[in-house]
Amino acid sequence: MRAIILILFILTLGALSGCGGTELSQDGGDLTRSEVEFLAGRLSAAVEAEYPLLQHKLVNRYINTLGQSILSRNPDMPPLAYEFRVLRSNDVLVFSLPGGIIYLTLGTIRAVDLEGQLAGALAHELAHQRLNHPLILWRRKVNANRGQRYLLDFSGGFAANFMGEEGAIRMEKGMEEEADRLAPVVLYHAGFDPR
Repeated sequence: MRAIILILFILTLGALSGCGGTELSQDGGDLTRSEVEFLAGRLSAAVEAEYPLLQHKLVNRYINTLGQSILSRNPDMPPLAYEFRVLRSNDVLVFSLPGGIIYLTLGTIRAVDLEGQLAGALAHELAHQRLNHPLILWRRKVNANRGQRYLLDFSGGFAANFMGEEGAIRMEKGMEEEADRLAPVVLYHAGFDPR
């Protein structure tokens, strides 16, 4: 079993090192767009194993339209393939992954009274993306554990360290404060009153 894991590790590491793509200067590091997309895909699979996606076309279209509308009025956002996904959960939860994937739960949608409240939650997560928090946090976790296995282990240890008990990324307090300061600007540019 260990031999199989080692072989998979070596193959995956080779795939990562061979990934071509455009450097993402907003990432503040050396990951290419392909590598960030690979990471986002692996993380989103871990999230969606915990929480299934909501299969409701109208709700999904509405959330995606709202998110894309906010993005279109904030041209200084990093050049990512942003996706807004709704999870089938009654928990009130909104979070983002490296690469521009932003999740919110059905419970969050049910908990708000106004579209501006949903826009505010999405603007907060877009602020995290603008500040590159999801990728910075991931890099810190990798560096703290000093192992390529950690980088590629998306079960158990990885999920437990990178994601909170509720299945969402745990941002650091300072990151939350930075996003709180930037989110009203993002919201204002999108045509919403941030008060």
